[in-house]
Amino acid sequence: MRVLFITRTSIEQLSGGDKIQILNTKQALEKLGVTVTLAADGSPIPAGTDIVHVFNPSQISTASLDAARAAGIPVAVSTIHWDMREYYRAMFAVNRKFLSIKPPQFLKHYAVNQCKALIYNYVWNPRILRKLTKVFRRADLLLPNSAAEADVLVRDFSTPKERIVPVVNGFDASLAGKTVAGEFKKANNLGDFVLCAGRIEYRKNQLSLIEALIDEPYTLVFVGRPLDPGYMALCAALGLRRGRTVFIDHMDQQQLFNAYRDARVHALVSWYETPGLSSLEAASVGTNLAVTRGGCTEEYFGADATYCEPTDLESIRDAVRQAWDKPKDNALSKRIAEKYTWDEAGRQTLAAYRLVKPAQQ
Repeated sequence: MRVLFITRTSIEQLSGGDKIQILNTKQALEKLGVTVTLAADGSPIPAGTDIVHVFNPSQISTASLDAARAAGIPVAVSTIHWDMREYYRAMFAVNRKFLSIKPPQFLKHYAVNQCKALIYNYVWNPRILRKLTKVFRRADLLLPNSAAEADVLVRDFSTPKERIVPVVNGFDASLAGKTVAGEFKKANNLGDFVLCAGRIEYRKNQLSLIEALIDEPYTLVFVGRPLDPGYMALCAALGLRRGRTVFIDHMDQQQLFNAYRDARVHALVSWYETPGLSSLEAASVGTNLAVTRGGCTEEYFGADATYCEPTDLESIRDAVRQAWDKPKDNALSKRIAEKYTWDEAGRQTLAAYRLVKPAQQ
């Protein structure tokens, strides 16, 4: 079977969960004998392609889908979607914090980001929803990361259930097995700490995490590159005021797994996650989780994580406190190792392909 993966054009310049999903799904499928080729949005479809697989459709055009449909090639879509309307509306309230926290160039950041919020709410999001409606209705196969995401596709886009096949997100089990306890703490002169790994951006809600823990004694470590300079300025200014707050721009995956291993808690209090690759990775080495209720987190982590409402600082604080005080056990890491690996994601993806290409081996 020959599969063409269609990715956003910025995939090389801007990392993210979708890039990790794409590369690891490719590797898992290749182990199963599938030939996978990566192509940027708008690239021509090579002759002999059996399936076109589109990732993160909100970030690409419909050109590849249209070309595949015209050529009679089935299209699968990894939807990577959640309802973002509430999150976009909340950007206005977050932006007002520029006026109280007053990071450097706060008036400039306030004006720029209020304009962005207006565009996201009244131009970008309506346009994306119209495009996704077209994509989801025309695709042969939709591959969300959870049953909860599948429900959103049915509810918001009237997608027929028979075209939806959930495929799990995974983590790199080989990296989990190579961690060295204490290495990250030693390298960064840290005691026990709360870790938050992910790009610094509005959706990940790092500012609320800092606010919620402003008077708590925990050392707070952020690992991730900033997506928006204004939001980074807000987080940095409040983190400086708080103290006990460390920002690390980037580290390689093995170093990051060492950080997960040493963290007492991994906190990801985003507006939504599906379910959050960094939470999966942290849980795989036994780190306690404090996570958002938004998205499909409860479907993945069940009773083995503590949950918060991303809009409620007290809820965030309580979730981190409970995770901090909770004894570590390996129940969740065992379950993740069994159910949420990239190899399992590859098997589920190939099984889904065979629904639309049953004669292919």
